[in-house]
Amino acid sequence: MRIAYILDDDISTRTGVVNKIDSKIRQWEKYGNQVQVFSLRSKKDISCIYNGVIISTLSINKSIFRKFFAQYKNIKTLRKELIHFKPDIIYLRHMKYYIGIVSAFNSVCNYVIELNSNDLAESKRNNILVHLYNKLTRSILLKHAAGFVSVSHELIHSPIFSKYKKPFIVVGNGYDFNSAQYIHKENNKIVRFVFIGTPQQSWHGIDKVITMAKYFKNYEFHIIGMTNQELQTTASNITTYGYLTQEKSEEIIASCDIGISTLALHRKNMTEACPLKSRQYLACGLPIIIGYKDTDINENLEYILSIGNYESNVSDNFEKIENFIKEIKKINFDKIRIDMKSLLDYENKELKRVEFMRLIKGKK
Repeated sequence: MRIAYILDDDISTRTGVVNKIDSKIRQWEKYGNQVQVFSLRSKKDISCIYNGVIISTLSINKSIFRKFFAQYKNIKTLRKELIHFKPDIIYLRHMKYYIGIVSAFNSVCNYVIELNSNDLAESKRNNILVHLYNKLTRSILLKHAAGFVSVSHELIHSPIFSKYKKPFIVVGNGYDFNSAQYIHKENNKIVRFVFIGTPQQSWHGIDKVITMAKYFKNYEFHIIGMTNQELQTTASNITTYGYLTQEKSEEIIASCDIGISTLALHRKNMTEACPLKSRQYLACGLPIIIGYKDTDINENLEYILSIGNYESNVSDNFEKIENFIKEIKKINFDKIRIDMKSLLDYENKELKRVEFMRLIKGKK
């Protein structure tokens, strides 16, 4: 099967999204598929993904008219690329509507949309024009799709998507467990927490991690993805690393004892998620603390501590966290990896996704 993977995210810079896409498509190719990635806009013109095609580079300070004209030209270019590639199915990472994009897709084959978030809620946090444009045009892209692939049950059953009555499948985020080069082997004398976050993403809950660090002053907190300047804290037990490669991140993670995942999903009015960082911690053999309902993981497992999904979940559960710290000393770290690999590894998850695409490609 020939699969065209299309997105409007930057693929010229190594990010968590790019790493995730790269791992996905390599797994698809292991199943005998041929995959080509097309980015409608990237910062630079050279792709980090080996089979990536960049349609255009980002331009700033353009007028609204010139932006629409540039988008129209990009879709014409994309259409030519698709006709040349001749895909059996298009896999689209959900994005804003581009004029002419549905016609470009339908001229070659069916397309499925990957749903990653509540796009209406997210666009509302941008300026009013972006939100209104999305609100008025999103249905054009969604109603013509042949199916949806959702990262969570909550998302696909939300009225903003369920009203389209499309065939769907739920596939939470996975991780390439075999690629993890650094594995946690034993606990440190001084407990070390690790957190991966992104600046200006309030639902990650970095402020709650700082609250935790201020309370547990005798423990160390290692923050990946943010700098001291971005964190704006004077807590002496916090070490920041900024953005790291996947390999370097795993090295830091494996040197720690507990992974902290998303703690403030309620700020997006959501309850369910499948954060990539949770999967990365588990692939390195770490127990984790979560503040959401996970799409795949049973929160009652001995190496999972769920503290609820509300504003004061950290401060209300200091004692619970302290008890968890004591309990993890009894945990077999290899068992974490073995249990979670069968559940979260790309090898199992991506087969399910590819089979869905195979079913959808022939539907009219």
